[in-house]
Amino acid sequence: MMKSFSISWGTFAKGLQVCGGVGYFAVFIIQIAQLAYYSYRRPTYPIPQRGWTLQLPWTHIVYGSAHDADQILRLGSYLWPSAGLVAVGVVIEKLAAKSRQTVK
Repeated sequence: MMKSFSISWGTFAKGLQVCGGVGYFAVFIIQIAQLAYYSYRRPTYPIPQRGWTLQLPWTHIVYGSAHDADQILRLGSYLWPSAGLVAVGVVIEKLAAKSRQTVK
């Protein structure tokens, strides 16, 4: 006979919040490290021979390739799913607390 697996909504909500928070923090740290790397290693003037002709976003006058700019913007877009997990966890937690109040 199989045992039933039961988890409370509050625990599920906290799990979503923790996963989202850890994911957000990890992506944020990686993005800061990537921006620091580009700011340190890339020139402040364009070098067409290497393909570094675009000013990179979120850096202060640093040039790189289109691929570098796409990497920076793509990594920034990875923050939204993590923030969404935190938001869903908060909503579930509020709904669970509200349903517990109506039961009492």
